[in-house]
Amino acid sequence: MKNKLDSLKDSKRYATFLRWGKMLSVTGFAQVLVQLAGVATGLIITKLLPTQEYAYYTIANTMLGTMTVLADSGIGVGVMSSGGKVWDDRKKLGQVLNTGIFLRRKFARNSLLVSLPILFFLLQKQGATLLTTFLVCISILPAFWAALTDSLLETIPKLHRAYIPLQKNQGMVSLGRLFLTSAAVFLFPFTFVTLISNGIPRIWGNGKLKIISASYIDSAAEVDEGVKKEILTIVKRSLPGNIYYCISGQLTLWLLSFFGSTSDIAGIGAISRFAMLTSIVSMIFGTLFVPQFSKLTDKAKMVKHLILYFAFLLTICCIVIFFTWLLSDFILSILGNNYLGLNFELLLTMTLSCITLIGGACYGLSSAQGWIINPVLLIITNFLSIIIGLFLFRVDNITEALYFQLTTAIIPLFITIMYLIIKVSKYKSFKVE
Repeated sequence: MKNKLDSLKDSKRYATFLRWGKMLSVTGFAQVLVQLAGVATGLIITKLLPTQEYAYYTIANTMLGTMTVLADSGIGVGVMSSGGKVWDDRKKLGQVLNTGIFLRRKFARNSLLVSLPILFFLLQKQGATLLTTFLVCISILPAFWAALTDSLLETIPKLHRAYIPLQKNQGMVSLGRLFLTSAAVFLFPFTFVTLISNGIPRIWGNGKLKIISASYIDSAAEVDEGVKKEILTIVKRSLPGNIYYCISGQLTLWLLSFFGSTSDIAGIGAISRFAMLTSIVSMIFGTLFVPQFSKLTDKAKMVKHLILYFAFLLTICCIVIFFTWLLSDFILSILGNNYLGLNFELLLTMTLSCITLIGGACYGLSSAQGWIINPVLLIITNFLSIIIGLFLFRVDNITEALYFQLTTAIIPLFITIMYLIIKVSKYKSFKVE
């Protein structure tokens, strides 16, 4: 028995299992703390902001996501894909990072020109004063500025598996947001104060990320035209889909802003706070699995990894949906009296978050290899799903809005999964070890 145990410990599979177990435990524990801090921050905002202000916050926070997606337009995917090829070369990796940041800042101008007028209009539609509207539009800028670089800077330690300093930085940023937001919103329960409190810790965290990344790259490396061309090739394929995603992803909120009430917007924003729990899994997946998948060049290993990834994701989703159904009354009681009775809506929200989790994971894996689905196909299928959703449901209350979101999420999920499977099955390199 002892000899068998010794031989097992010396085996390659045991070493791999031990290494991945250690990375999962460290990253998982850190991400649980980070996301719990994020959920706590969201719950404090939900409880302390008046319903009207929370509706403004929901609109602004959703628009911040749109601004970030437009400013990225596939640049982050390009940096991960290009960086995975030169991850062990300081100068080349520095060129990839700096080129990505250069492109992000260039795209950010256009993002602001498109997004801020829409944000202004939606806030006015919900009855915000001109002063409130102006303050919200200005206060969103610090968080947007931080978003331009933080995900790109995180690519470097992810590729080098420097998870501990990365997790520490994420933890400090999350705690900073928690304490600063709690104090600020308690004293000044306004949307613009909340948004500023969200942005300041992220800017500080970016400064720390630059220090962490400097250990693995040549920070002074210049923007490289070859890398720029490589990234822009991915951007050209990603941009139409990203633009469409911004429209379709915000369509539910826009329709509610037109046809629903302030309480509808606040309600869907409040119960969505708990969907952040699935982002724990999303962050773990993006930190551990996606960078690892970007380095794979063997078809057999890709297939093996995909089977393990899907098993992991489906197990997590089943657990999340079951406990949401079981504990819905308790979960809603945490939000406060304004949101009691939304049990079914909460279950729909968590189901939607699981669908989004799997779809995002598949997109991340295919993008890490530089495989970008034809945007025309994606847009056509998504457009059809929107037409079907609008035909079946009236998006004038929370329940109908969530049915609509589920309809528009399922079809793109199927397309994304099938595309990833097809690309792996057609991969030319095949080695049996």
